[in-house]
Amino acid sequence: MSDPFGANQEANMTSATFSRTTLRFLLWTVLSAAQMTFAQSNARLLGNRVPLAGSESSWVSRAQKLGPADDSKRVAITVYLHWRNQESLEQLIADQTTPGNPRFGQFLTPEQFHAQFSPQAADVSAVQNAFRNMGFRIDHTPASGLFVRASGTVAQIKNAFHVSQNLYSYRGKILRAHAEVPVIPASLAKNVTYIEGLDDSRFLIRPAYRSRGGAPKPSPALQPPAGYSVNFPCSHYWSDTTAHLHSPTPFPYGSELPWIVCGYTPQQLQQAYGANLVSQTGKTVRVAITDLYHSPTLLSDVNRFFTNHGLSLLNSQNFVQIIPSGVNSIPKGDPCSAIGWQVEQTLDVTAVHLMAPDAFIIFAAGICDAADEPDQGEGEEPLYEVIDNRLADIVTNSWGYYGEEDVAPGVVRSDTAKFMQAAAQGMSILFASGDDGDATPDGRAIASGSWPPTNPYVTAVGGTSLLLTDSSGNKSEYGWANYYSSLQNPLISNNGATVTDEGWGSFSYGGSSSGGPSLIMLEPSYQKKIVPKVMATQTYLSSGEPVPLDPPRRVTPDIAMVADPNTGLLFGETYTITSPPVDAGCLQLSKKTEYCEQEIGGTSVASPLFAGVVALVNDSRLSNGRGPIGFVNPALYRLPVGETTGSGRPIIDVNAPSKPVGGLYGALGYDNYAVFVGIDSYAESNGTVIENVDTSLRSQHGYDNVTGLGAPRVPQLIEALGQH
Repeated sequence: MSDPFGANQEANMTSATFSRTTLRFLLWTVLSAAQMTFAQSNARLLGNRVPLAGSESSWVSRAQKLGPADDSKRVAITVYLHWRNQESLEQLIADQTTPGNPRFGQFLTPEQFHAQFSPQAADVSAVQNAFRNMGFRIDHTPASGLFVRASGTVAQIKNAFHVSQNLYSYRGKILRAHAEVPVIPASLAKNVTYIEGLDDSRFLIRPAYRSRGGAPKPSPALQPPAGYSVNFPCSHYWSDTTAHLHSPTPFPYGSELPWIVCGYTPQQLQQAYGANLVSQTGKTVRVAITDLYHSPTLLSDVNRFFTNHGLSLLNSQNFVQIIPSGVNSIPKGDPCSAIGWQVEQTLDVTAVHLMAPDAFIIFAAGICDAADEPDQGEGEEPLYEVIDNRLADIVTNSWGYYGEEDVAPGVVRSDTAKFMQAAAQGMSILFASGDDGDATPDGRAIASGSWPPTNPYVTAVGGTSLLLTDSSGNKSEYGWANYYSSLQNPLISNNGATVTDEGWGSFSYGGSSSGGPSLIMLEPSYQKKIVPKVMATQTYLSSGEPVPLDPPRRVTPDIAMVADPNTGLLFGETYTITSPPVDAGCLQLSKKTEYCEQEIGGTSVASPLFAGVVALVNDSRLSNGRGPIGFVNPALYRLPVGETTGSGRPIIDVNAPSKPVGGLYGALGYDNYAVFVGIDSYAESNGTVIENVDTSLRSQHGYDNVTGLGAPRVPQLIEALGQH
């Protein structure tokens, strides 16, 4: 039978314009299958070994080789098997999400899933024994038997799989990798589908948040990020604080300009999406957050913030942290950027709790490099530990690869297996869609959505710019795409009412909601007739040249909430003091640390906010004797979309501004800098404002690849999904 969601069909793309590197990437899964077939028929030529296609990463060909890796270094590897009865699993998920089907909403327990789809115990044991015989230490195998986690040295990897192990410079990191297709004993060929850890590709995964304070700097030890001055004029609701701009040349956005918002409070975000109008609070619903590392001030920071803003606190009755030993051990070179993950954790927990204050939150921490820390699996696979034990109804993830070019086919297969299990068990898996538009600003050769959001079994949450104007929830909401212009030698008056400058600089890209077509996942059935054909059948090279895609592809995002860091979430974090005795607007905690509340954005905000919304939906369903909504995409794509919040529709269409919109931000007493932020627009050097600009992506009426279906309206969404 055919895959109802298109998740496991092979790519079949052609274009005369493809570069050699791009073509190799796009045909990767097809070539992998062909290599496996060829290898199995020629196993004797390889000494009773066969190539394991799909376990090598295409980024190696684009990286700079530095030299051999240390043979004595210990590394962790994860050996993936596959589900039994794959076609039956695909059909089950389709039936579970189809109203009127006898299996609609009939989700499996983990035990039921294991009994029907897990690898046979004998096959799992054969893999374990084979890797023990190769000299590897077996560290963990989950209850499902989907993978066997082991560890060994670089030298053992070279000898066991007949591959090199060299160091490469790629995207600002030093990564270990191999350039050859690994080989495995022919006896394992029917069971093993992928070996993760033969290279350091997982270090390319990053959190997806944006801050006006700049990216945190790496540190040899886990410590708070650096604080910065927050003494700037700002609006509490959009445009309630403005400045008159005095400039020698007319500014294309006018002379009366709003200061960007200070950061929306929990109450304001509830107002913006109507969560303040419902009785549901997420009670009895479990929401999991998975990140790397563990901020030692996570609980104290969020509770200080909740105290300051009138929300209930987290305690042992509504919050648990799964923290493996050695979680904060930072490998040499800090390949996972530890400080950034601390910020991510705090904003994730804050966003879920403010939208669903009675939901039970589970924070599961992962280890950056767990080779020397046996951790029963939580450190290496926190997301899968949550899935395989069904610890939560909803999981929000604000991390991933940017684009799809760095993702090996084996990663695609193994991730898809995990997400299919979650869907069959009635779990909602959410991913932030990313913060780099179509991914080409980050150096990708071809425009695409990012992985894992492009997987058809997860919900990709895109980003908006939220212009909330009053406490009644009146707002304008646009697709998030920022372009910045620095004002030249600005002088801000003491009260922020006037700004005098000597002109304005050229606009530069500053971040935007990621989305676009997948290069490896076909169009799922729930997107057919909803996603415009051109979005599913065309992408672009980084030069802007169009590339046809045939057959149609999965397109992201699915839905969106606020992500623009200039109209973003206010949150509190412990920082390192940079301007003793304390940075402006912050509370001193010790001689070295302070607590600051600052604005932050990125789809890292949007995903946990939507997790809170789904928790409210599940609260309603549970109170009405129903189960959780589970894999939510098919239900979302069946919902009606309205033009305005007053339309009574559960999803509100998000478009581009109809006229130039933007705002100022700057700091008083801090070199008097001032920057103008365009919202989904930028101005050319001649002053002409170009609207609706987000790399190759565009906000438009109906579904678009910036905000998906649109933004949720909580009361109507609960009525549509929670009560009926």
